Amino acid sequence: MAESTPLDVPQMAPFVQATLEHTHHRVAVNASEDGSLDYDVVVPKTWGFSRNFGPVATGPLADRGLGFFAGGAEPGSPVVAVTVTSVPFEIPIDAWARASFANDGWQVVSAFWFPGANGLYFDITGTRVVEDVAEVRRSTARVRGSDIFSVNCLCAREHWDHVKENFWVAHATFAVAKPAEGTMEPCLEAQARNPDFKIAHPNSWLSEPVEAPPDGVSALDVRLLDADAAELLGYLQVKAVRHEADAAQPAPLDASIAICSDGTTLATTRATAASPMSSTPGSTKRGSRDAFASRSAAKPTPASSSTSSISACRSMSRPHLRTRSSPKTSSRSSWTRSARALTRPRKR
Repeated sequence: MAESTPLDVPQMAPFVQATLEHTHHRVAVNASEDGSLDYDVVVPKTWGFSRNFGPVATGPLADRGLGFFAGGAEPGSPVVAVTVTSVPFEIPIDAWARASFANDGWQVVSAFWFPGANGLYFDITGTRVVEDVAEVRRSTARVRGSDIFSVNCLCAREHWDHVKENFWVAHATFAVAKPAEGTMEPCLEAQARNPDFKIAHPNSWLSEPVEAPPDGVSALDVRLLDADAAELLGYLQVKAVRHEADAAQPAPLDASIAICSDGTTLATTRATAASPMSSTPGSTKRGSRDAFASRSAAKPTPASSSTSSISACRSMSRPHLRTRSSPKTSSRSSWTRSARALTRPRKR
C-alpha cells in the first residue's frame, strides 16, 4: 500500500557527508566516443553500474540513457539513472521537467532551483502509486547547449528514507565533463526601421515588419506556427513610437513601457491565439495589422505588455513548450520501465 507519512526531501546530506570519503567515490563515465556526453558523479562504493539500459533512443525530445547505478538487485532497490535529451527548441527546463513528470503520472511534491557544477539546475520530486505500490522519483535537469542532462533517482517509498541523502549527493555532485555555452536553439536577429530597433528571437519563430504603420511608429510581428504553418501557437508584437520633443512622455516607471534616450518608446505586447491581438491562420498578417492600427495610439496595459526592447529567447518560447511537450511522444519513460524490476517491491 502507499505510504501515508510526509515525504522528506533533503537539501543537504549531513549523515552521508560525515563519512563520504569512506563510503562514496566519484565515478567518471565515458558515455560517448567523442567525450561530449561524458560525466562524473558521486555514488556509494557498493552500488553497481550498467552503461546501457533499455533501447538507445535518438533524435530530438527522446531521452537517451547514459548509464545507471543500482543499490542492489532486490525489488525496491534505489536507482540513479543519467539521461540526456536533445531539445532543438528554446524552452524553460523547469516547465519541461514538470511536463515530463505529469506525462509519466508523477505528482510533484517539491521543486527548486539549485547552483551546481555546471550552473543552475532544476530539482523536482514526485510520487505515484502503481498497483498499490508507492514510488518516489527525484530528478534534476541542467542545460548544456541544446542538451538537457538529467539525473533521475527512483526507489520504492518504503526505502526512500534510507537512500534520500545518497540521492541528494548524486544530484549535487553531478557534472558534465565538457561544459558548453550558448542557447538551446539558435537565435535570429530581426530589425525594424524608422524608428530603428532590433530584437532576437528563436530560430523556430518567424518575424516580419508590420506593413504601413502610422508615422513615427515601427513594429515587428513575431509568430510561432505549428509544423504545417497552419495554426498560430504564439504571438509577440514589438513596436517603437517616436514622440515629438514637446509631447507628453509615458511615465518612466510604467512596467509596460521602455523609454529610449532618443525619445522613442519601445513596448512589447504578447498575445495568444485566442486573444484579440492575434489572428486566425487564414488572416495572419491582416489580423495583426488591424490590431496594431487600433492599438498604436493606446498605452499598453501591464497585463499584456512587458518592458524589454530585446525580446528574450527563453521567455518567448513558453507557448512552444505547452503545445509540444504535452503529448507522450518520446521514450521518456523507457528508463523507468527498464529499472522497474529493481525498484518495484514485492507485495506483502
